[in-house]
Amino acid sequence: MQIIAHNKTQIEKKLDDIKYPAVVSVSEGNIRSVLSNRRYWGVVVKAIQQHAKDQGLSYSKESLHEFLKQEKYGKKLIEINGHVQQVAARSSKMTDKQFSEFMEWAEAYAMTELNVPFEYFNDEQDY
Repeated sequence: MQIIAHNKTQIEKKLDDIKYPAVVSVSEGNIRSVLSNRRYWGVVVKAIQQHAKDQGLSYSKESLHEFLKQEKYGKKLIEINGHVQQVAARSSKMTDKQFSEFMEWAEAYAMTELNVPFEYFNDEQDY
């Protein structure tokens, strides 16, 4: 039996279904790290959110995440039985390397295009 999971919760759910004894191999190189995830949400997205708040705007972290994904990757069209929708890329399927590159892009984009002050990215108390 092969288990494919992208985060700890998925792994734990799938492990519950295994009949023991079993051999399980986990490769963390294929999924984004918890540290990368914490930095992205706790520093990068939070900095953009704070900058918007300073300007009297209020956006959820999830909305800002969707905005960043669409700015970087655009949207693709999905059609099912004549119904067409635009959907954004999924970051949950990114490898740690891909997600780190996306995070670096998001930070640079925030500073250069959204004018988020550099100092906002030095606040790593939640990271």
